[in-house]
Amino acid sequence: MKINLEDLRNFELFVNLSNNILLNLAERMTRRHFHKGEIVFIEGDYSDEVYFVFKGTLIVFKTSLNGREQVLVRLREGAVLNLVPVLLDEEPYNISSVRAATELDLFILLGAEIRIALKDHPDLGYGLLKMFARRMKHMNSLAADLSLRGVRSRLAGFLIRQADSETTSGWLTQDEIAAQIGTVRDVVGRLLREFEALGCIQKARHQIILLDRRVLESIAGLEPIERKQVL
Repeated sequence: MKINLEDLRNFELFVNLSNNILLNLAERMTRRHFHKGEIVFIEGDYSDEVYFVFKGTLIVFKTSLNGREQVLVRLREGAVLNLVPVLLDEEPYNISSVRAATELDLFILLGAEIRIALKDHPDLGYGLLKMFARRMKHMNSLAADLSLRGVRSRLAGFLIRQADSETTSGWLTQDEIAAQIGTVRDVVGRLLREFEALGCIQKARHQIILLDRRVLESIAGLEPIERKQVL
């Protein structure tokens, strides 16, 4: 399916580029569909492609030697990924793995094309710097969360963030929650039962209802906010 100008205008990275530049990029892009659960690429594999999320959600994750996953970030429409191996072309290997969290449509551009575009169009480079800054901020928060807070606190904070998210797409399994907060399924199950016993959550069909947000905020070490949410 042909990629048009309006498709690319959905990406913040491209908002300041002229129609001629966008047309040039669109002609060089391919479009690929991935089904929910399908692997997009694997950590350590050779890569010289940049991926643009047109529709759907994906998960960026790392895997330990024993197969345990740690989710680094979930990316949605408008996101760009895999720039690190493309820009560090002396080390052109994926630094993480990616899996489709929903039905997923990606635009794909070869590394050589994005490198040329960056040299020729400073606005594109500035947009990438802003994007990298946001990613660095997120990774800094994730590193602090994993190293400085216990699993109980991380789970409480995760439930609050999920409830507050405008893009939450429904119930996550205990395995998925465990991968998000850096633990294992059994620990998540035990802590959810504990939170239920405390009266701060209720598990319903495809939902976790936050009954006492203040208790969760106290466990998570967050400032209280007057709000009740369902996720």
